[in-house]
Amino acid sequence: MEIILVIGRVLFALLFISSGLAHFAQRDAMTGYAQFKKVPAAKFSVLLSDFGPSVTEPFFEM
Repeated sequence: MEIILVIGRVLFALLFISSGLAHFAQRDAMTGYAQFKKVPAAKFSVLLSDFGPSVTEPFFEM
């Protein structure tokens, strides 16, 4: 039973990791959208927002 919980947590963490990686893969599109919305330092803001979901969230799920 405990192995099922561990597998579930790993799969849930993979959801955040894949989301963050997709964000990295579409960085140019995200930067263009941020510039359109007049976000200051758009490229840096997109990189910063990429870091959050892909790196930090899985550690909170484990």
